[in-house]
Amino acid sequence: MKNELFEYMEKIKMLFNANDYESVINYFKKIVDNSHFNSSYIVSLVAASYIKVNRPLEFIDAYKILPSNLKNNSFVLNNLCWCYYHGVIKAYDYKNVDEFERFLKIAEYIINNSYIEGGDNNFKTPYVLTVFKVVKVYKLKPSKNYREILRWLDKVDKEQLSDVCYEFVDVGGNNRELSSYKEKYYQYMSEAYEKTEDYVNCVKCCETAFKSDIKWHYRNGKWLCSRKLYCECIINNGDKKYLNKYRLFAYKENEWFMYSKLSDLYFRYNLPTDALIYGLKAILACKEKEMLVKVFMNVGMLLRNFGKKHDSKIFFQACAYYRYQNGWKFSEELEYILNVENIDYTLKPSFDYIVQYVKNYLKKEAPYVLEHSGIITDIIIEKSFGYIKCNNDKIYFNFRDLNFKNMKILEDDKVSFRIEIDDKNRKNAKNVRIIKNGSSN
Repeated sequence: MKNELFEYMEKIKMLFNANDYESVINYFKKIVDNSHFNSSYIVSLVAASYIKVNRPLEFIDAYKILPSNLKNNSFVLNNLCWCYYHGVIKAYDYKNVDEFERFLKIAEYIINNSYIEGGDNNFKTPYVLTVFKVVKVYKLKPSKNYREILRWLDKVDKEQLSDVCYEFVDVGGNNRELSSYKEKYYQYMSEAYEKTEDYVNCVKCCETAFKSDIKWHYRNGKWLCSRKLYCECIINNGDKKYLNKYRLFAYKENEWFMYSKLSDLYFRYNLPTDALIYGLKAILACKEKEMLVKVFMNVGMLLRNFGKKHDSKIFFQACAYYRYQNGWKFSEELEYILNVENIDYTLKPSFDYIVQYVKNYLKKEAPYVLEHSGIITDIIIEKSFGYIKCNNDKIYFNFRDLNFKNMKILEDDKVSFRIEIDDKNRKNAKNVRIIKNGSSN
């Protein structure tokens, strides 16, 4: 029997190397009941064969009849986890709500019976892949449970995650890269901290990420910087120094989601005019209008509060249309407005009209609300005033409107300011601050 077992085991190795996976499975069935069989390596070849022929869950039946010493072998358990990963975790579609509990149960089993290999060895076990698949599923759900995302990300040690990017060639023949798992970790973790209002930990997470040697992809680096600045504004209760720092960053990057967050911040700190302006700027800066569902709603509410009831309907309709298209529920507030104003949310909104409205509103209102930047061109010390060059304008300022201490203002200094119109319809610069290293002082 031992000689026959040895021959079959050698045959299995040969067949596996020849990619004859069905034969590997058939020969294994002949030896699994042999009392002398005790090879975790052969079991691993069999598990891999079931995966190769796209029947990974059939290995579970084979596992059940293994000797107890093999069942408890960590190498064998890891292979069982790989079969569960390929048969359940990898194949799971977040829309299949009926199988969600089973999906989570199998994921927990893998985490409890597998282990994480550090660095470039992340793919030797299904541990890391399972954690990030669960996180991805939670993120794809219409109602996102960020506390569960945090719980799952806490299962991995970020220091053991690989910072190597996955390289591939796309269908167009172009060389591409995907984010490393370490980059994804900081991306998902910082978002979850922000969404659960743990602003202090969000800032710490972002700071740790920027100290790491990570190659950032897409706009992930911008997202993290934006989250850090946003959370610092809230931690410091809307202090103008932090709001201005975020504002300058938003202008530099010109990303819609930064303007949207600025709008949220100004609304939070009772500056509704600013909130409306930055909400409108978010709409102009975004090319994917379906991303603006929340912005449309907020802009509509702000316009409504300013007495522009007719104008607000444009944005409520756009908000409702995209919620309807995505199968998302309407809030009670939106439902009420749609009914009272008799708004048809099944019609696709005209974005040419929306964009033109936004441009006209900003042209009329924004110059006197938003902060501008310019260069000091003239200083008349004996009369305590000067002029700032801003685009093609030369704007007057009085020394009493300088907003900084212990600093001497000089010609060619770059400054930020707001514009007010005096009784004679002249533009005056107010709240003038010197800009140093990208921030106003």
